[in-house]
Amino acid sequence: MIEHEYLKNLITIEKKFYSQAIQKYYFPSDISSGLIIDREKDILKMFLDNKEEISDVGTLLEYVLNAYISYASYSLISLDNKVLARECFSIICNYNKLYQEFLTLSNECFNTVPNISQENLCLFLTLPILLENRFSYNSSIEDSLLKILEQQEKDGNEFREPFKFVLALYSEKSFSQKSLSYPYSTIYKEYDLLDLNKVDAYIYILCDMHLELTKEKEFFSEFHTKVFPYEVLFWLKIREMQELKNPSKFEHPLMNTSLVKLFLEKDDFVPMNIEYIEKLILKLNEKCLQTKS
Repeated sequence: MIEHEYLKNLITIEKKFYSQAIQKYYFPSDISSGLIIDREKDILKMFLDNKEEISDVGTLLEYVLNAYISYASYSLISLDNKVLARECFSIICNYNKLYQEFLTLSNECFNTVPNISQENLCLFLTLPILLENRFSYNSSIEDSLLKILEQQEKDGNEFREPFKFVLALYSEKSFSQKSLSYPYSTIYKEYDLLDLNKVDAYIYILCDMHLELTKEKEFFSEFHTKVFPYEVLFWLKIREMQELKNPSKFEHPLMNTSLVKLFLEKDDFVPMNIEYIEKLILKLNEKCLQTKS
């Protein structure tokens, strides 16, 4: 019950933040004006035209990702506008595609190790599956992941359990089950269990642990990651893609927020057509060919 009160207080605090932020133009009320898309596409082009370091593309994409998820959270929590939230996530689909191309080519062509936080890396890996049922994976992405992990280890960063759990589900080569502690290790071994009461019981434990981690500044630092148990939703989506049944309702209040419910709906998010994203992907590949020649 303590964790439930904590979640309630957390959402109350963030509602207050959003009500103040809207007055400062942080969240435009009209999705057609002042979007990150319009303000950042020229900056992205600068990176791809060699005016800035290519490795910094990932940093900018992290910023865009967080801005849109935060805007989607605001749309649901403060405006109760599910349509606007879905539009934000439809835009994120495109940025996910661009980032995964960047992750692939970073290893194949540019010999760079993207500098990215653990929670944002989790978001970039899980959102294509959560939003579009699209499991984007190749050996170059895996190689990039291994290099990122090596760099994080050199920098002395502690690998958080939700991060390890997501990577173990995504790619056993990145994090084996041996590196997981309880309850993540047990859930990983039993990810395909059939007892739905047990699945919900595991989810309850994971959600409590998720909320506990939000009290630390180093992880789940953004509000949307505090109330967005992507590691839980990712596990449920993996099960669903393997045609395993999931519970139809959940005991934990974190699984009953408007943000989580949006992801539990059966409708896929349709990527918004953003022409310049496709152009940027083409530019990345052109630069890759130039590097190889």
